[in-house]
Amino acid sequence: MPFSDGMAVAAQEKGLSMQYSMALPRQFLQGTRYGNLTTIRVSGDHFGREKWDTFLYTSRLASALGIWPWCDVFMSRQTDNLLLATLSAGMVGIGDRIGAEDKKNLLHAVRTDGVIVKPDTPLVPLDAMYTAGSRAADDRRGAHRPRRVAQPAMSSVTAAHSKW
Repeated sequence: MPFSDGMAVAAQEKGLSMQYSMALPRQFLQGTRYGNLTTIRVSGDHFGREKWDTFLYTSRLASALGIWPWCDVFMSRQTDNLLLATLSAGMVGIGDRIGAEDKKNLLHAVRTDGVIVKPDTPLVPLDAMYTAGSRAADDRRGAHRPRRVAQPAMSSVTAAHSKW
């Protein structure tokens, strides 16, 4: 991918890191060649509940390749999206108008100095969810669809700063 190589080299020469948005799997893999690719968006536009499963499973791919996952923006009052975005261990972006942010909600995820309180590794599905998900796909009625379960790794220092 000459374009990707050129972009990575040009950014590196300027001392810039890169982030990819809505990349295809081939771009995830290509990105492993670039030490300055730090984050990759693993959700579609308008982050919400209907995109959580894809977000979690694609976060597994990103984290396995050494790239921090992140999701599209959402409103700061959306506590569930804020929690999931924070547990991604990547950056957290909100889409509120300036001055309309829910500061109280944001302070659950961000310290007053602006540091995001996040886990040491991205939130990803437990291994058992991959086989449970494939078994559920075989059930045409969907009666046995498993609950989605995911887990991050947190140090005691990181965990001590956050109270949801």
